Amino acid sequence: MVTKEGLKRIIWILLSAVFLVGCYDDGNYITEEETIESESLFYYESEEVSLSMVLSLFDIINSDPGIPKENIVRMCENICNAVNFEFPRLRDVIRALVNLKNIRMRIILAKTGEIKEGYADWDDKVIRIKEKWVLGDPSIIIHEMIHQLQFSLCGGSAYMRSDFERNIEFEAYLIMDISMAEAWLKQGMIPDASKLHFLYGVDDTVLVMDYINFLCRVYERTISKEEFVSEFNRFAEKFEAYLGAEYSPSGTPSLIFSLWPFVWY
Repeated sequence: MVTKEGLKRIIWILLSAVFLVGCYDDGNYITEEETIESESLFYYESEEVSLSMVLSLFDIINSDPGIPKENIVRMCENICNAVNFEFPRLRDVIRALVNLKNIRMRIILAKTGEIKEGYADWDDKVIRIKEKWVLGDPSIIIHEMIHQLQFSLCGGSAYMRSDFERNIEFEAYLIMDISMAEAWLKQGMIPDASKLHFLYGVDDTVLVMDYINFLCRVYERTISKEEFVSEFNRFAEKFEAYLGAEYSPSGTPSLIFSLWPFVWY
Protein backbone atom coordinates (compact mmCIF):
# COMPACT_ATOMS: atom_id res chain seq x y z
CA MET A 1 0.00 0.00 0.00
CA VAL A 2 1.38 3.38 -0.99
CA THR A 3 1.44 5.90 1.85
CA LYS A 4 0.46 9.54 1.44
CA GLU A 5 4.10 10.60 1.67
CA GLY A 6 5.07 7.93 -0.86
CA LEU A 7 2.41 9.17 -3.25
CA LYS A 8 3.66 12.73 -2.92
CA ARG A 9 7.18 11.53 -3.69
CA ILE A 10 5.96 9.74 -6.84
CA ILE A 11 4.18 12.90 -7.99
CA TRP A 12 7.34 14.93 -7.32
CA ILE A 13 9.35 12.56 -9.51
CA LEU A 14 6.77 12.68 -12.30
CA LEU A 15 6.64 16.48 -12.21
CA SER A 16 10.42 16.68 -12.31
CA ALA A 17 10.52 14.31 -15.27
CA VAL A 18 7.98 16.42 -17.17
CA PHE A 19 9.96 19.56 -16.40
CA LEU A 20 13.25 18.03 -17.56
CA VAL A 21 11.68 16.99 -20.85
CA GLY A 22 10.75 20.63 -21.33
CA CYS A 23 14.38 21.58 -20.76
CA TYR A 24 15.57 19.89 -23.94
CA ASP A 25 16.68 22.08 -26.79
CA ASP A 26 17.06 20.19 -30.12
CA GLY A 27 17.82 17.05 -28.14
CA ASN A 28 20.28 18.68 -25.74
CA TYR A 29 19.82 19.90 -22.19
CA ILE A 30 19.92 23.63 -21.69
CA THR A 31 23.51 24.50 -20.88
CA GLU A 32 24.72 26.40 -17.84
CA GLU A 33 25.17 29.49 -20.01
CA GLU A 34 21.69 29.10 -21.50
CA THR A 35 19.75 28.99 -18.24
CA ILE A 36 16.07 28.60 -17.58
CA GLU A 37 16.07 32.25 -16.54
CA SER A 38 17.26 33.36 -19.98
CA GLU A 39 14.47 31.32 -21.57
CA SER A 40 11.84 33.07 -19.46
CA LEU A 41 10.45 36.50 -20.15
CA PHE A 42 9.80 36.93 -16.42
CA TYR A 43 13.22 38.60 -16.32
CA TYR A 44 12.68 41.83 -14.42
CA GLU A 45 14.07 41.89 -10.90
CA SER A 46 14.10 44.94 -8.68
CA GLU A 47 17.23 45.95 -6.83
CA GLU A 48 17.87 44.69 -3.32
CA VAL A 49 16.03 46.52 -0.57
CA SER A 50 17.91 47.96 2.37
CA LEU A 51 17.23 47.37 6.04
CA SER A 52 16.44 51.06 6.43
CA MET A 53 13.66 50.71 3.85
CA VAL A 54 12.05 47.86 5.79
CA LEU A 55 12.49 49.67 9.12
CA SER A 56 10.81 52.76 7.67
CA LEU A 57 7.58 50.78 7.24
CA PHE A 58 7.15 50.13 10.97
CA ASP A 59 6.30 52.48 13.81
CA ILE A 60 8.58 50.82 16.35
CA ILE A 61 8.21 53.53 19.01
CA ASN A 62 4.41 53.23 19.14
CA SER A 63 4.24 49.46 18.81
CA ASP A 64 3.20 47.25 21.72
CA PRO A 65 5.30 48.13 24.81
CA GLY A 66 5.28 44.43 25.71
CA ILE A 67 7.37 43.65 22.62
CA PRO A 68 11.07 44.53 22.96
CA LYS A 69 12.09 47.04 20.30
CA GLU A 70 15.07 44.88 19.35
CA ASN A 71 12.66 42.06 18.46
CA ILE A 72 10.98 44.26 15.88
CA VAL A 73 14.35 45.34 14.47
CA ARG A 74 15.33 41.67 14.22
CA MET A 75 12.01 40.99 12.47
CA CYS A 76 12.88 43.65 9.89
CA GLU A 77 16.30 42.07 9.38
CA ASN A 78 14.64 38.70 8.74
CA ILE A 79 12.25 40.25 6.24
CA CYS A 80 15.12 42.00 4.47
CA ASN A 81 17.08 38.75 4.21
CA ALA A 82 14.05 36.80 2.97
CA VAL A 83 13.26 39.18 0.11
CA ASN A 84 16.88 39.79 -0.88
CA PHE A 85 18.26 36.25 -0.75
CA GLU A 86 15.35 33.79 -0.85
CA PHE A 87 12.43 35.29 -2.77
CA PRO A 88 13.62 38.39 -4.69
CA ARG A 89 10.25 38.96 -6.36
CA LEU A 90 8.89 40.01 -2.95
CA ARG A 91 11.20 43.04 -3.04
CA ASP A 92 8.47 44.57 -5.22
CA VAL A 93 6.09 44.42 -2.25
CA ILE A 94 8.54 46.26 0.01
CA ARG A 95 9.34 48.86 -2.65
CA ALA A 96 5.64 49.49 -3.37
CA LEU A 97 4.93 50.06 0.33
CA VAL A 98 7.90 52.42 0.64
CA ASN A 99 6.75 54.36 -2.44
CA LEU A 100 3.41 55.08 -0.76
CA LYS A 101 5.47 57.21 1.69
CA ASN A 102 2.87 57.22 4.49
CA ILE A 103 2.96 53.62 5.70
CA ARG A 104 4.08 53.16 9.30
CA MET A 105 2.70 49.91 10.72
CA ARG A 106 2.52 49.15 14.43
CA ILE A 107 3.08 45.66 15.82
CA ILE A 108 0.59 44.74 18.55
CA LEU A 109 0.51 41.65 20.74
CA ALA A 110 -3.06 40.29 20.71
CA LYS A 111 -4.84 39.41 23.90
CA THR A 112 -5.50 35.74 24.60
CA GLY A 113 -8.27 34.44 22.35
CA GLU A 114 -8.46 37.54 20.11
CA ILE A 115 -6.93 35.77 17.09
CA LYS A 116 -9.11 32.75 16.46
CA GLU A 117 -7.27 31.34 13.43
CA GLY A 118 -3.67 31.65 12.32
CA TYR A 119 -0.90 33.53 14.09
CA ALA A 120 -1.47 37.13 13.00
CA ASP A 121 -4.05 39.46 11.54
CA TRP A 122 -4.14 42.89 9.97
CA ASP A 123 -5.99 46.17 10.27
CA ASP A 124 -5.00 49.43 8.60
CA LYS A 125 -1.40 50.11 9.68
CA VAL A 126 -1.65 47.55 12.50
CA ILE A 127 -0.32 43.99 12.51
CA ARG A 128 -1.49 41.93 15.48
CA ILE A 129 0.47 38.84 16.43
CA LYS A 130 -0.71 35.92 18.55
CA GLU A 131 2.63 35.37 20.27
CA LYS A 132 6.05 37.03 20.23
CA TRP A 133 7.70 34.15 18.35
CA VAL A 134 5.65 35.09 15.28
CA LEU A 135 8.05 37.98 14.68
CA GLY A 136 10.71 35.40 13.83
CA ASP A 137 8.76 34.05 10.86
CA PRO A 138 9.07 36.59 8.00
CA SER A 139 6.47 34.83 5.84
CA ILE A 140 3.73 35.53 8.39
CA ILE A 141 4.60 39.22 8.64
CA ILE A 142 5.08 39.63 4.87
CA HIS A 143 1.61 38.19 4.34
CA GLU A 144 0.11 40.87 6.59
CA MET A 145 2.23 43.54 4.85
CA ILE A 146 0.69 42.45 1.55
CA HIS A 147 -2.75 43.06 3.06
CA GLN A 148 -1.62 46.60 3.90
CA LEU A 149 -0.57 47.06 0.28
CA GLN A 150 -3.89 45.69 -0.97
CA PHE A 151 -5.70 48.22 1.20
CA SER A 152 -3.47 51.22 0.45
CA LEU A 153 -2.93 50.68 -3.27
CA CYS A 154 -6.17 49.09 -4.46
CA GLY A 155 -9.02 51.08 -2.99
CA GLY A 156 -9.11 50.69 0.78
CA SER A 157 -12.22 49.15 2.32
CA ALA A 158 -13.92 48.92 -1.06
CA TYR A 159 -11.27 46.39 -2.09
CA MET A 160 -11.03 44.55 1.23
CA ARG A 161 -14.71 43.58 1.22
CA SER A 162 -15.85 40.72 3.42
CA ASP A 163 -17.74 39.08 0.54
CA PHE A 164 -14.40 38.77 -1.30
CA GLU A 165 -12.42 37.56 1.73
CA ARG A 166 -11.30 34.27 0.20
CA ASN A 167 -10.22 36.03 -3.02
CA ILE A 168 -8.29 38.63 -1.03
CA GLU A 169 -6.50 36.04 1.07
CA PHE A 170 -5.70 33.96 -1.98
CA GLU A 171 -4.23 36.97 -3.80
CA ALA A 172 -1.91 37.66 -0.85
CA TYR A 173 -0.75 34.04 -0.69
CA LEU A 174 -0.51 33.79 -4.48
CA ILE A 175 1.92 36.72 -4.53
CA MET A 176 4.09 34.75 -2.12
CA ASP A 177 3.70 31.52 -4.11
CA ILE A 178 4.60 33.22 -7.42
CA SER A 179 7.72 34.60 -5.75
CA MET A 180 8.63 31.25 -4.24
CA ALA A 181 8.01 29.35 -7.49
CA GLU A 182 10.18 31.79 -9.43
CA ALA A 183 13.09 31.19 -7.04
CA TRP A 184 12.86 27.43 -7.71
CA LEU A 185 12.31 27.73 -11.45
CA LYS A 186 15.32 30.00 -11.87
CA GLN A 187 17.41 27.12 -10.54
CA GLY A 188 15.85 24.76 -13.07
CA MET A 189 13.76 22.96 -10.45
CA ILE A 190 10.07 22.29 -10.00
CA PRO A 191 8.60 24.29 -7.08
CA ASP A 192 8.32 22.25 -3.90
CA ALA A 193 4.60 21.66 -3.39
CA SER A 194 5.06 21.35 0.37
CA LYS A 195 6.31 24.96 0.52
CA LEU A 196 3.49 26.57 -1.49
CA HIS A 197 0.87 28.26 0.67
CA PHE A 198 -2.14 27.39 -1.50
CA LEU A 199 -1.26 23.68 -1.28
CA TYR A 200 -1.09 23.48 2.53
CA GLY A 201 -3.32 20.55 3.46
CA VAL A 202 -4.15 19.69 -0.16
CA ASP A 203 -4.16 15.95 -0.93
CA ASP A 204 -5.71 16.17 -4.39
CA THR A 205 -2.76 15.25 -6.63
CA VAL A 206 -4.46 16.62 -9.74
CA LEU A 207 -4.94 19.99 -8.03
CA VAL A 208 -1.29 19.98 -6.92
CA MET A 209 -0.07 19.45 -10.49
CA ASP A 210 -2.63 21.93 -11.84
CA TYR A 211 -1.47 24.69 -9.47
CA ILE A 212 2.23 24.12 -10.10
CA ASN A 213 1.61 24.21 -13.84
CA PHE A 214 -0.26 27.50 -13.35
CA LEU A 215 2.73 28.99 -11.48
CA CYS A 216 5.08 27.79 -14.23
CA ARG A 217 2.94 29.52 -16.86
CA VAL A 218 3.05 32.77 -14.88
CA TYR A 219 6.83 32.52 -14.65
CA GLU A 220 7.16 31.76 -18.37
CA ARG A 221 4.68 34.51 -19.31
CA THR A 222 2.51 32.14 -21.31
CA ILE A 223 -0.79 33.17 -19.76
CA SER A 224 -2.95 36.11 -20.77
CA LYS A 225 -4.36 38.61 -18.29
CA GLU A 226 -7.91 37.40 -18.99
CA GLU A 227 -7.00 33.75 -18.45
CA PHE A 228 -5.09 34.64 -15.29
CA VAL A 229 -8.22 36.25 -13.81
CA SER A 230 -10.23 33.14 -14.64
CA GLU A 231 -7.60 30.85 -13.09
CA PHE A 232 -7.25 33.16 -10.10
CA ASN A 233 -10.94 32.80 -9.25
CA ARG A 234 -10.93 29.07 -9.96
CA PHE A 235 -8.12 28.45 -7.49
CA ALA A 236 -9.53 30.93 -4.97
CA GLU A 237 -12.74 28.92 -4.89
CA LYS A 238 -10.71 25.81 -3.98
CA PHE A 239 -8.53 27.54 -1.36
CA GLU A 240 -8.86 24.96 1.43
CA ALA A 241 -7.40 27.17 4.15
CA TYR A 242 -10.26 29.66 3.69
CA LEU A 243 -13.23 27.52 2.61
CA GLY A 244 -15.21 29.07 5.45
CA ALA A 245 -14.67 32.61 4.10
CA GLU A 246 -16.90 34.29 1.54
CA TYR A 247 -15.88 33.95 -2.10
CA SER A 248 -16.81 35.75 -5.31
CA PRO A 249 -16.38 34.25 -8.80
CA SER A 250 -15.78 37.77 -10.12
CA GLY A 251 -12.71 38.73 -8.11
CA THR A 252 -9.94 40.74 -9.77
CA PRO A 253 -6.36 40.48 -8.46
CA SER A 254 -5.68 44.19 -8.81
CA LEU A 255 -2.59 44.20 -6.61
CA ILE A 256 -0.90 41.52 -8.72
CA PHE A 257 -1.57 43.52 -11.87
CA SER A 258 -0.20 46.66 -10.18
CA LEU A 259 2.95 44.94 -8.94
CA TRP A 260 3.74 43.08 -12.16
CA PRO A 261 2.12 44.78 -15.18
CA PHE A 262 4.81 43.39 -17.50
CA VAL A 263 4.01 39.70 -17.01
CA TRP A 264 0.89 39.31 -19.14
CA TYR A 265 1.00 38.87 -22.89
